[in-house]
Amino acid sequence: MVDNPKVRESLRDRYARLCLRMVCVCLLAMVIAAETFTIMPLYAIFLEVYFVVMLGFQLWSYHKARGIRLGEMSVCEAIRSVRYLERLRVIKRLTGLVLGVPLIIYMLVYMGNLFGASYMSVCIGGAVIGGVMGWFINRHATGLLTSLREELGDKDEAKGD
Repeated sequence: MVDNPKVRESLRDRYARLCLRMVCVCLLAMVIAAETFTIMPLYAIFLEVYFVVMLGFQLWSYHKARGIRLGEMSVCEAIRSVRYLERLRVIKRLTGLVLGVPLIIYMLVYMGNLFGASYMSVCIGGAVIGGVMGWFINRHATGLLTSLREELGDKDEAKGD
């Protein structure tokens, strides 16, 4: 059993809260994306699908993070659960990139054709700002999971289950 209260609650709860905040961001983005339906219906549909997929990942991550009961699990079970969250985080990131990059390219091309090159530069700026924000959020989440795993005594990242 893990007896350290800091490990038991703080890092796990911080990661779960981050997932919950991302759920809120996905829901807000879905509402905003619905507004684009009149201008670009196909893009709006793909965007909604993208945010539904990412919402599902975030809800699953939140559920799995809240399911880690450090006071009731052995250290090995806790480490295995944190490693699962780390793998899920990689899958989320790759899925987001694979689905998101084509959406951004489609938006740039479509908006550039519809509104001209000046508007396209605004879209590029928004994409860059969004990418930087995503990078910081991902870095923070990965750091929380790494810290939790290290607090549990799992120092070797290359270990298998």
